[in-house]
This record gives sequence, structure tokens and C-alpha cells, in this order.
Amino acid sequence: MVVAVKRLKIFFLALVSMWASVAVAQTARPRLVVTIAIDGLHPDHLAALTNRFDKGGFRKLTEGVALPATQCRYVSGGAATDFASLMTGTWPYYHGIIGEQRYDFVEDNLVPIVYDGRYHGINSAQNVSPKQLAAGTLADAVKLNQPKAKVYAVALNAANAVVFGGHTANAAVWLDDETGRLATTDFYEHGLPPWADKVNQSATIDNYLRYEWRPLYELGTYQYPAAADNETAFTQPDERQPLTEQIYRFKHSPFVNTLMKDLAIRAMRDEKMGVDAFTDFLMVEFTVKLPREQGNALLSAEKEDIYLRLDKDLRLLLDAIDLSVGLDNTLIVVAGTADESYSLRHLARNGMTTGEFNAKRSMALLNAYLMAIYGQGRYVSGYCARHIYLNKSLIEKQHIDRNELERHVAQFMTEFQGVHNAYTSQEIKMASGIGTDELSRIRNSAFKATCGDVVFTLLPGWVEVNDRNEVVGLPNVRHANVAVYLSGGGVPRRTLPAADITDIAPTICNLLQIPWPNAAVGRVLSW
Repeated sequence: MVVAVKRLKIFFLALVSMWASVAVAQTARPRLVVTIAIDGLHPDHLAALTNRFDKGGFRKLTEGVALPATQCRYVSGGAATDFASLMTGTWPYYHGIIGEQRYDFVEDNLVPIVYDGRYHGINSAQNVSPKQLAAGTLADAVKLNQPKAKVYAVALNAANAVVFGGHTANAAVWLDDETGRLATTDFYEHGLPPWADKVNQSATIDNYLRYEWRPLYELGTYQYPAAADNETAFTQPDERQPLTEQIYRFKHSPFVNTLMKDLAIRAMRDEKMGVDAFTDFLMVEFTVKLPREQGNALLSAEKEDIYLRLDKDLRLLLDAIDLSVGLDNTLIVVAGTADESYSLRHLARNGMTTGEFNAKRSMALLNAYLMAIYGQGRYVSGYCARHIYLNKSLIEKQHIDRNELERHVAQFMTEFQGVHNAYTSQEIKMASGIGTDELSRIRNSAFKATCGDVVFTLLPGWVEVNDRNEVVGLPNVRHANVAVYLSGGGVPRRTLPAADITDIAPTICNLLQIPWPNAAVGRVLSW
């Protein structure tokens, strides 16, 4: 009897020990967090191409917690806005990244969203810093909680690099549009990391600019025909083009993804990330956007090819992570961007109403209208992405009722073809921001230092385009979503149909057992 009791005790002790070890394994903090941001990523594209993907690329990254329709309750201003919301766990109303550009009252002109004249670029003429990012990020939360943690960001442009790196990164690196070199800002104390400088010293990027983009497989195996007229190559290098144009085309080709993958691996290995007791944070950006692409539909062999090639680059990146740190010790976050599904050309070809909004002409007519009411003067100071900025000094000088003037502006704007609605600053301030209606989303996108006095929206099928004929923001997406996937050690297989982009940062912080970013408004997702 005594022997039986002893054996029973031993059995229960062993069982308790096993449960304890399982609990520790499930709650063990990752040694490395890797955020893979993919501009243009869409879950429908992944579903359509899944049979052509390798086992270790997209398939591996999407086998954990899937959030294919993560809601963005704001007016997306592009990738920088989406990535900032992801990293901060809050809306542009708090974090300040309202788009790719902003109107600067001092400069009286449009400037990059992260422009900061106090800091200088390294291998870049851009003056940027994260000071315009008004909220803390995931990277900041990691660094504040563990000062010895290593944080590195590699992106396709300065704004995204700064948004990813936040205020406390060891380095934020981007591929400069003008120089074609890896660049950073002297805001970051240690400047350009040696592994990035080595790439600049080599001929790597120059060689990429001379690459011919040929189909990875036989054209007959693709679901859609090639958009290019050349049957043997999607794009061909042209050294007669300005360097900026060559860089632009490179940054919208599969070869830039290979460069980004190599840089991520260099950063991880050279900086010895994920090898000590402190959770390190690595962020890298890829793209599936094509040159001059307005919509984001999977309608060409080129679009398929860039996905298929990226799949192979992701497999190599995951292999390197597994070899250096171990995938079980790594939390991987994959995030896409909110995009219009179809281009104007595609919609028009199918009989749908479309149009392009001419902001420059509209502002000239608006100012003429205001002069007819209030007398001579420059009443419209500036314009940026459907935000109209009024001349406050002139309004005060002429003792004009500002609220009345804003109402005149809003009413006049709705008379333009393609304009759906217009809202005054008072209407925006009074909105709750809780719902998903148009005014709530505008309020969530309205940062106090950059919000216009009147903000308007466009009708479905209408877009505003910039000088490169690229769509400015996403004014017609009534329910903007991004795809997010979490994978790695301890993350189960699960699909969560309902989530907000502001939920991602709090959820990751919960997994890392650290405080949330200081402006996060989301919740911790449960699975």
C-alpha cells in the first residue's frame, strides 16, 4: 500500500512537472521578432497562387494566426500610414503619419511626412527624423523595456524606415530614390551600419539596375497574360533613362525584394540578433507593386511573377532565421497594406463610372470663388491629399468669420464633379471616431498639426493622382483592410475574422510581456 502511494505521488509530480514545462514553453518570450511588411500584399492573391508557392515561403508564414481582413478605421494615406498604425497600435489622429506628404506652414509647401530640417541624411539629401511620429512604436516599446535589445529597420523609402525604426532604433536604413544607395539619417546616433555600407561599397545595387526581368517560368503556366509587349522579358534596363527612373523601376521589381532579403539576413547575422536574453526586433519591407500601378488586382503575369519570386526570397529568409535563431524562438509578423483593388482603366473597360480629380485646377477655382465673396486675397494657403488649408492670417486681418468661410468652402467643393462630400474642421472635431462611417474615419485620420480646415472625399470610381500618375491615398475604400499573419513558436493555427489594425501592437506586446506603446488604443487578441 505504501509503495503504491509513493508511486502515485511520483506519477503526479512528474505530471505537474510536465505541465509546468509546457506552460513555460508556451509563455517563453521570443528571442527575436521579425516584422515582414509587404506593400500591396492581399490575401486573395495568396489564395490564388498557393499551389505554386514553395512549402517554406508564404505557406510557412501563413500557417499560424491569420487575420486576413484586419480593419483600418481611418482614411489610408498609403503604406506609411498603414505601417505606422500597425506599429503604434493607434490611428493617425494620435500618431501623425497621415500620408506620404504633409503641408508645412513654415515652408508653405508640401514636404515628406517625416521631414525634419534639423537632421541630415547620410547618402541622401532627405532631412528626416521620427519626430513627426507622435506616438511610440512596437520597436520603441521593446527598446524602452530592454535597453540592450537590438532594433534594426530596412525599408524601401525613408518614411517607412523611420516608421519601423521609431525613436529608439539602432539604425533605420532605406534605399534612396536619388542616389540609389542605402541611406539613413543622422538622427540615429550610430549612422549607417557597416553591413549596409559594405553593400554601398560593392557594385550590388548598380548591377541590379542592369538586370533584365524575365519570367521565372514559361509564360503559358501563368494565370494571366503579360502586360509587357516583349514575350521574353517583362522589363529591360535602359541606361539612357535618368538614374531616378532606373531606381524607381528597380524598386518595383522582384530584384529589390532579393536585396531587402539579403540586407535583413546581414543585419541579423552581423548584429548577432536573437542570440542573448534580450528580445531583438528586425523589420524589413518588401513589395508586390508594379511600376505605375494604380489598382492592386492580380491580373498580369508580372504580378504573379513578383509574388512567386518573393516567395522564394521569403523561404531563404526563414531558412536563415531558423539557422541563426530558430523559428521556435522567433515571432514573425507579416503585414500588407490597404489598396484599391482595380485600376481606373480596368473599371472603365467594364463599363463602370471613373474619373481623375484635378486638385490644382480645383483650388484655383475655389480661391476665385472666395475672392468673389470676401475680396482680393490668397484664401487657400495650401492643399494636400484632399485637405484644404486656409490662410488664417488673412482671415483674421479681414475679420472674416472662419466657420462661415469653411462652410462656403465645403459647399463649393461638393459642386465639383467627382467630389462626394466635404467636412469643416468643426464637423471633424465633433465626430466620435468610434464607428466606421466616413466622418469617423476622417476624424481618426486628422492629426491636429496637419489636418486641413476642410476635408473632402471622392465618389466611388474617382481617384486623385500625383505627378507620376499614381493614386494619392485611398479615398474610395469604405472598409479598408490589411492582411496580417502571426507565426513562430507558440502561435497556433487559427483564423480570426474580426480584428482592428490597432489590435496588433498590443497583442505582440502581450506575447513579449512588455508594456504597450504609449498611444495604443487597441486590444489584445485572444486565440
